[in-house]
Amino acid sequence: MANARGDQSRPAVALAAIFAGIVLGLAACEVLVRIFVNPAQHYDRLLMIAPNYALGVDCYPAENGTGMLIDLRREEDRELFKQVVPMLKLASSGSAEFEPALAPLKNPIPAERAIDLLRDHHPSDLMQVRVRSYAQIGANIDQIWGEFKKAMAENQRFHFSRVIYVFVLNDPYLVPELAAHERRIDDFMNVRWSRWQRQPNAAWAALAEASKVSVLADLLLNRVLNTVVRRSTIEWYLDIFDRDLNPAIIPTFNRIAAMRDEAQRAGIDFQLVVYPLIYELKNYPFDRIHQTIASLAAARNISMTDLLPAFVREEQGRSLVVHTIDSHPNSLAQSIAATATARFLRSLPKGGKIK
Repeated sequence: MANARGDQSRPAVALAAIFAGIVLGLAACEVLVRIFVNPAQHYDRLLMIAPNYALGVDCYPAENGTGMLIDLRREEDRELFKQVVPMLKLASSGSAEFEPALAPLKNPIPAERAIDLLRDHHPSDLMQVRVRSYAQIGANIDQIWGEFKKAMAENQRFHFSRVIYVFVLNDPYLVPELAAHERRIDDFMNVRWSRWQRQPNAAWAALAEASKVSVLADLLLNRVLNTVVRRSTIEWYLDIFDRDLNPAIIPTFNRIAAMRDEAQRAGIDFQLVVYPLIYELKNYPFDRIHQTIASLAAARNISMTDLLPAFVREEQGRSLVVHTIDSHPNSLAQSIAATATARFLRSLPKGGKIK
């Protein structure tokens, strides 16, 4: 009888030993990771913006030994920022921690003003351009159409001679399935790291909670999720321009052609400029998308230029994004885009001042 009880207890002892071994192994890995690995920086960015969205500053965690451009936890930076922006609100999941008291400017920067494009990059006799922007943050094709109509309504005031639509790869109309996919990708993005705790997948949510206290869990989460994000995002962009998976791509380019037609009826030239995604330009996964755009534009006689070759040529190993947690193009990327666009515009037939 005693032997029978001993035989029955052996599996439990073995399981306990296995569990203890796993716990000790994880603890040892945690210690080693804390000693030898620099944890990834994946905090939410802090965005400070004026109420009318005319001016703002993104604040990022320190990276590669450098500090933030502006750190609102420092009194001197808060004082400096008071001189730049009239009235601010904070848009961040952790905004309360950084709440500064900001004084209004005596002479705020006007929200609407014309600028000289590339004045510092090209001799003034080659190109003097006055530009009025109708861009909106995160605009989709419907919002772009609305801004275009606003520009046409203001044509009598500004006397435009050219409209330039800078097309980015997430502008098109989306079928509902792809729109839902986009929202899932947004929740996966590192710039919204705090949203990991909201994931419906219990394993992801548990790992995200563990990453708050465990560097090992943090490292695993960062590595695995970056792979998931990359694969899911590439797939989503490719699907947008697949006519079978997203039939809405056709009305997208019909709408762009309608912009061209309305501009031309008003005596205004219309140009489409395609801005690539700043991602692995030397081994670019979206070449097929650019070919599709060129085909759809050519079928509708839409004049266009693609900035991808300029980016591939000018990258030269330099970073073209704002930060590792924000893949928006930085000032160098914008300079490359502006220079290539200006070169394209100079190649077009002269039609007086471009506005």
